[in-house]
Amino acid sequence: MIEAEFPAIIEMLTLAIAAGETPMSAMLRIANSSECHLAREFQIVVAEVRSGAPLNTTLDAMGRRVKSVMIRRFVDALVTATLRGAPIVEVLSRHATEARGNQRNRVMAAAGKAEISMMIPVVFLILPISIMFALWPSLTNLNMFAS
Repeated sequence: MIEAEFPAIIEMLTLAIAAGETPMSAMLRIANSSECHLAREFQIVVAEVRSGAPLNTTLDAMGRRVKSVMIRRFVDALVTATLRGAPIVEVLSRHATEARGNQRNRVMAAAGKAEISMMIPVVFLILPISIMFALWPSLTNLNMFAS
């Protein structure tokens, strides 16, 4: 569930930070404007930072709490970028692109499974009826010649 909402949330975070907001205000904006699980996690992060905990520590705790490999990688990259002074927008956009690619792969895999299950009625119901419609005139003509 959380991995399905991850690309949209990260894109919103990327846009907010690229527009000039701080990571904290961007997380607060997302937490207030969304009702998803990741937004609630951002609310926890914002509350912990407001109570005096460092941002990197609270992000790391969020990564451990969520139990998602994708979120953990994102949190690790974000913490590393803030510690080293790397551009956060580039890190976020890279993770948003990667998350969209992963989501696309999951959808394609589900579509492949659905394709097989949709093929069964076609093969066993529709195809025999269409073959019967195609062959019925020939069979009636053959029966007329035989009698």
